[in-house]
Amino acid sequence: MTNQQDCLPRPQSQSTALTLMATLLALSALLLLPLGAGAQSGPLRIGVLPFADNTGSGSGNVAGSVSLAVQAEIAHSTQLMGVVLTLDAGLNPNNLDPTKAIAMGRAQGVDVVMIGTILEATSQSSSGSTNLPSFGGISLGGSKQTTKATVTLQADLYSTSNGQKIDSIRQTGNASQNHVGTDVSTNLGNINTGGASFDNSAMGKAFHSAVSALVKRINSEQGQMTHYSPSETAPAAPAPPAPAPAPAAVPAAAVAPAPASTAPAAASVPITAYQNYDFTPGDTILFADDFSAVQDGEFPDRWELVNGQGVVNNTKGIPAFLLTDASNGGYARVAPRLTNKSYLSAPYTIEFDLYPVSGAYPTMLFFESPNGEGYLNFSHDGLEYHSADDKTLDADLPASMAGSAIFDTWRHVAVAFKGTQMKVYIDQFRVFVVPDMHMTPTSVQWGGMASSDHPLAFTNVRIASGGGMNMIGQTFTDAKIVTHGINFDVDKAIIRPESMGTLNQIKRILTQNPGLRFEIDGHTDNSGTPAHNLTLSQQRADAVKAQLVEMGIDGSRLTTKGFGDTKPIAPNSTPDGKANNRRVEFVRIK
Repeated sequence: MTNQQDCLPRPQSQSTALTLMATLLALSALLLLPLGAGAQSGPLRIGVLPFADNTGSGSGNVAGSVSLAVQAEIAHSTQLMGVVLTLDAGLNPNNLDPTKAIAMGRAQGVDVVMIGTILEATSQSSSGSTNLPSFGGISLGGSKQTTKATVTLQADLYSTSNGQKIDSIRQTGNASQNHVGTDVSTNLGNINTGGASFDNSAMGKAFHSAVSALVKRINSEQGQMTHYSPSETAPAAPAPPAPAPAPAAVPAAAVAPAPASTAPAAASVPITAYQNYDFTPGDTILFADDFSAVQDGEFPDRWELVNGQGVVNNTKGIPAFLLTDASNGGYARVAPRLTNKSYLSAPYTIEFDLYPVSGAYPTMLFFESPNGEGYLNFSHDGLEYHSADDKTLDADLPASMAGSAIFDTWRHVAVAFKGTQMKVYIDQFRVFVVPDMHMTPTSVQWGGMASSDHPLAFTNVRIASGGGMNMIGQTFTDAKIVTHGINFDVDKAIIRPESMGTLNQIKRILTQNPGLRFEIDGHTDNSGTPAHNLTLSQQRADAVKAQLVEMGIDGSRLTTKGFGDTKPIAPNSTPDGKANNRRVEFVRIK
């Protein structure tokens, strides 16, 4: 998923290749379908509706072909039964809502109905030259064109028996193709592949890859479908549930008064719940933004708009970046504006506060690298990681925040990277470990499918280099440990719960070194008056000592001192510099 979406590519001769593909798929589907269309007690019947084309091309023939391909793949590679559903007269796939889809699936005798969407169908080309060995004294070779295509499909599964949503699945297919001695146009909607058929083109292969991955995921969802199993006779059709009213999902126009603190309460999780938390942020902050300095309703100038639209608005009283539009059917995407475009080098950490809006698509992190792009997807029931080379892993959310519990509350997300390993934390839980990302990211973007009614909302972004995994093993010949992981409510000495990762590390160091004593030094940025900052830094140092004593450390081993803003380690002229200056240091007492 690398580029903004425009429209679906198709061969120059008015989708001739796609029409051929649809015909072949339809024929294979008919051959694979069982005889008879009555109710059955065998495999679950998955009704596949014509896919909505969310790429902006308006090419219904493509959407229909994908539906046939999904149905044929279901019949070919699973024990499920795929059935292509017929739309009611006057309906458009792009305007389907679940209630109508469920009613059509129920009327056509399927157990599960699938609403499919083509989210992305993009391609890029690069030009070069190649020289082949000479033949008969004639030098062969010429221009070399490489086409890379990416296709992303979405499938929402609903039970026709009770109208409940079973799952939402998103899969991406990637493919590439080289051509020598022929021009390759990647103008979406006008691809000339030198006479090669669509199925053998990069775009065709990407479509087939996405379809295969999607059906594989649908097949793996059978455990969630067991309570929707078909019976000998079709069940009486209960009336579909009335659609829930749209939540007050932080619309851009809703402006609340600015709060005294710009730090979300992380779902009101008490600090005691973080007793086993082991995330520690990097020790040098590369980028930090809490959007508190951005005028409400404006686009933040420290961010780059890659695609779509975004605006800063208060969300539950917190200044947050809201992505509100996915232009041309693509992903809304924004990137931190840094001078160095390849600013990530392991180890490093990424933190932000996330507000999953009920009814919205998941927020995604896109990882850029020289070898392609991967992503981390935060959905309502789990996390999914997809690497640049199509390696896919996923993990469930803890039961306490899965499903609807994840929505409409602030969650703290922390991600630690070491080598090609990635650990993902949400609030106090370590949710996901990826031992090998199969790529080395150099930059990151935030994004996903978004709308003004269901925006993607996040704040308190912090990217830091160094550290991040474990302070154990750090030598103490140095005079001090500088930490940026002990955070406080704005202008207060109240320790935020996610600080427990760093505090647990300090506790472990003191426990393993009984003779070690620390002076806890508090430091602030230059916001506020010097006298106020001096008092605040002392109060914060005292709060850290009190917390360590509460955790079992002998108070006689700790002293405290506040320095206010008198010892900056970075310029206070930027948010990143201010974030580096807000720190707690543990100075060794000899």
